[in-house]
Amino acid sequence: MKSVNRWATLLLVLLAPVLYAQDIQDLYEQAKAALRSADYQSSLDKVAAAKAEISNDPKLDPNGVFMKRLLPEVETNGQNMAAIMLALDELYDSSQSGLTFPDLGLSQEAVTTYYSQARDASEELQRKRDEILASRELAPEYKAALLKAPVLTRIEKLASTGIMEKLTGKFSQMVGVLTDSLAAVDNRFRMAEARLTKMQKSAAASKQEIEKIKSDMAKLNAERLSYINTISEMLAGEASPEMEPIRVALSENQVDDVFRGVIESEIRRVKGIAIVDSAGYKELMKDYDRIRNYNRIFAKNNVAPDQAALLASYEAAIKAVPIEVPKRTNWTMLYILGGVLILLLLVGLFRLSSSNKRKSPPASYQPPYQP
Repeated sequence: MKSVNRWATLLLVLLAPVLYAQDIQDLYEQAKAALRSADYQSSLDKVAAAKAEISNDPKLDPNGVFMKRLLPEVETNGQNMAAIMLALDELYDSSQSGLTFPDLGLSQEAVTTYYSQARDASEELQRKRDEILASRELAPEYKAALLKAPVLTRIEKLASTGIMEKLTGKFSQMVGVLTDSLAAVDNRFRMAEARLTKMQKSAAASKQEIEKIKSDMAKLNAERLSYINTISEMLAGEASPEMEPIRVALSENQVDDVFRGVIESEIRRVKGIAIVDSAGYKELMKDYDRIRNYNRIFAKNNVAPDQAALLASYEAAIKAVPIEVPKRTNWTMLYILGGVLILLLLVGLFRLSSSNKRKSPPASYQPPYQP
């Protein structure tokens, strides 16, 4: 029995370094796993524990692989991740608490200014976030984990919707003013359009009067689109519950009727265009893209039904407009004609020179003596 115990003790003595070395390997793997979950504190704790074991018994790391290379690599990544995440936390807290908007009153200009300020704040937040992410190096496997960290999700939400949500109270007060103004301008546009239709059917209407109404309609349409753009700016960002009061107010004020009327009038305007040059065609497509973007915003926020079918007719009307093809200069022909003219000029000069030589007397010629 004593012999068995002696052999067991000897076996434990021989295997102890191997077992402890296995513990170091486990701590190292656990440190890496924690960092892959963006848990930098647990990772650093595991690294510290492994280092302490090796310091107590250097035989656990006879070649110094853990102490000199493996553990320092994980530790450096953990420290870098800690610095990044702490900086991101500070950025979120300061952005969340420090963002304020001055009172600009109830006007279309105020909405545009608020939207511009919110967009600038969002871009600045994203810029600072990217600077922090690039400030420290991380191995790819750990950076992938960092990008999924909750603090980055909070920053992204603040940049995309949170900033605009802070304007909900101000925008809610403006909805009535904007929609009333839009309705008034739309009513004036429709009245002008009716007058134009009537005058175009009348033989007594003068061309000057018709052009005057068309000019007025163009100005009113630009004003309508300006209000629609302002309303779309109020709905910028992702649809969120905080914006629900604004969406409800816009729906109740029949913005969808005006928007549909804008698309229909644009289709009629485009169909009346006889021909455009390439620059004019690009402007038509630019107007179409802008209205299509309004449709996307209104549909996403349930402010107006999706006008995809009407937009398809709008796009088809634009594509049906003939594009004036500029006359291309035939440089080859011009070069040939230029060469021929130069050749003819040279031939003419040569003949003129030859003729003058034939008419001129020789230099040794002496006229006969006349007594």
